[in-house]
Amino acid sequence: MSPSRILVRVAVAGAALAASAQLAMVAYTMAARSRLPVDIDWLESGQMYQAYRLLHGQTLYVDRVDGFVPYPYPPGHPALLALIGSVFGVDYGPARSLSAFAFVVLMFVLGTQLRAHVGGRTRGLVLGAVGAAFAACTYPRLEGYYDLARVDTLAATLAVVGAAFVAGPNPPRARLVGASLFFTTAVYTKQTMVFLVGAVVIAVLARDRRRGLQLGGLVFAESALLLAVLSWSTHGMFLRWILDLRHHPLEWRRGLDGAIWFGLRIPWLIAIVPLAIVARVRRVLSYRTVTWLALLCGALPAAALPFAKEGGWINNFNPLFAPAGTVALMLVVDLTRPRRALALSSLYGACAIALAFLWTDQQRLRPSLEDVARAQALSSSIRELQGSVLCPISPMMALRNGHADDQAPWLAYFDATRAGIGAPHEYGQWIERTRPDWILLIDGDTVLDQVEDTANYEFDRELDTPEVGRIPLLYVVPHRLYRRIRLPR
Repeated sequence: MSPSRILVRVAVAGAALAASAQLAMVAYTMAARSRLPVDIDWLESGQMYQAYRLLHGQTLYVDRVDGFVPYPYPPGHPALLALIGSVFGVDYGPARSLSAFAFVVLMFVLGTQLRAHVGGRTRGLVLGAVGAAFAACTYPRLEGYYDLARVDTLAATLAVVGAAFVAGPNPPRARLVGASLFFTTAVYTKQTMVFLVGAVVIAVLARDRRRGLQLGGLVFAESALLLAVLSWSTHGMFLRWILDLRHHPLEWRRGLDGAIWFGLRIPWLIAIVPLAIVARVRRVLSYRTVTWLALLCGALPAAALPFAKEGGWINNFNPLFAPAGTVALMLVVDLTRPRRALALSSLYGACAIALAFLWTDQQRLRPSLEDVARAQALSSSIRELQGSVLCPISPMMALRNGHADDQAPWLAYFDATRAGIGAPHEYGQWIERTRPDWILLIDGDTVLDQVEDTANYEFDRELDTPEVGRIPLLYVVPHRLYRRIRLPR
């Protein structure tokens, strides 16, 4: 065997080993987090509560008739979560498993696209695994937001799957239909996916006008039909709620700074620009690469715009970070096709070194057995309470522990009031009407400030919560218990 072939095999083996280690680490972390029965993020419990309402025949887009205010997202995620909940129940485990499964699908699709791009059985398979591993590398750099009970990962995965349907040259009609269905579902899971969908449609249109018009027409028709149905069934409230974020203050400088600062966490994202320029000048860009470059271009405003809004956070960079490694590798493959043998050994060797260098200990993102035990003890304490329980930040903490009382996620109220829909004191008025026996709050919560003049609550005790060291749970897990004082009539 020649030295060059030995070098290639060693490089391929190193890349396979490094990719496997990255993927295994992320899988282990996601499995550990799925068993934690408390919120890791602010929106998890409220998002699950929306699925809970659907499962119990209640609508989402209402005019605050029962104190409920929806999150400003389309119904894709809560509808799918309700479907899963009809079998497994609406709880943290199934909800996070949905997002984790979506992230696995996203990595698998990116890997298969890269494998198809490079060709070959073993080498293509290994480079596909490397592409998936680069997506996995963004997991700790995005603070583990991929597997939380939120809309982000599912929406990004639907858009990525749709792009995969039309990434190759001359996609048949069946693929156009499949792509349109995934694209429409992505937009009705998170509305900012319209940027990714639009960018991919434009890329298809640029290389094949007939197919591009067919794809765009299908997406438009399906989206218009869904919009009509949702608007009619909610008496016009659907559009009002999902568009309320447009009224939030917009800080363009914050969005730009966020894109730059978080982009520096993903070095291969920065490398895409010069690689794409060189590949364009040399005219070696393939159809597949152009499609994925278009998706990344659409992901930039889809990430930066909501991040620039009040309350925007790094979860919005999900659709930008995850595919970046695959796109960078596609560009390298396009540029090195004429020098196949030497280029492949160098590419695999560089990937092995990069993945080893990017290794990150994810212990801080994983709950320990003690954390899980303390979370279960917190659930037991809530379960033992007599009477009705309200958890403004974490409504599922009451519902999953035997208190099937009406809940109203406080953060949805915050979003709505900042958008000019309603006023903060309306939440206090709702508490005064329902008069829960117990209210469970987090540190610094101001809910009771709105009702203290007319409702009578006093601090009862502080419940034990999981440790703060690994995950900042203290900021999202309610643990300060207040009880209603029953005054004599």
